[in-house]
Amino acid sequence: MGAVAAVFTALFLLLFFLIFILLLNYRSSRRKVKKTRRLLWVILAAFIFGGGVLAGLVKPEYIGKFLWESRWRELAFWLQTYGQEPYDVLVVGGEPEGIAAAVSAARNGARVLLIDKHKSLGGLFTYGMLNVLDMNYGPEGELLTGGIFQEFYEAMGGEAFDVETAKAFFHELVEKEENITLSLETRFLEPIMAWDEKTVIGVKVKQKGVPR
Repeated sequence: MGAVAAVFTALFLLLFFLIFILLLNYRSSRRKVKKTRRLLWVILAAFIFGGGVLAGLVKPEYIGKFLWESRWRELAFWLQTYGQEPYDVLVVGGEPEGIAAAVSAARNGARVLLIDKHKSLGGLFTYGMLNVLDMNYGPEGELLTGGIFQEFYEAMGGEAFDVETAKAFFHELVEKEENITLSLETRFLEPIMAWDEKTVIGVKVKQKGVPR
């Protein structure tokens, strides 16, 4: 985001100092100020402009909330994601509950982005070797668990299962949903908020060690 902030800072300061120089030239013609003095003002303006660009690259918050916060931040995000179709739902975490949320949203027509920091899905079920299910049964012995988790239970063939089989099932379940985009080895960093500070318009992530 630092580079984007620098661009906005540069454009803003450039516009400001262009107006300033035009006014200065107008006053110079009226009062016949020496060319040397005008040149010094131009050099000063260029110096401040360059400092603004440098500040934007090093530390965007130095520019102030007017340039970076509020709608500027929203516009910066729009420029970075221009041409990309937005997602309706973002699910952070490829545990069984995250997978169920992503699949459910996709089956209801939402475009879903599912991210997980690991190289495969499953969370504790696969990485924690938690391969025994604690199911809920009614008084007559009927299975009370339903929905997507029931699909997993039936695919595993019982309350104990092989971890690799579970991992393969989770990937198959996600990949057959056309509305789901899966991004593994992606760590969630923080949300990107709209100008009202109430609406999430995006997220900052680190994918395979690279911030995005």
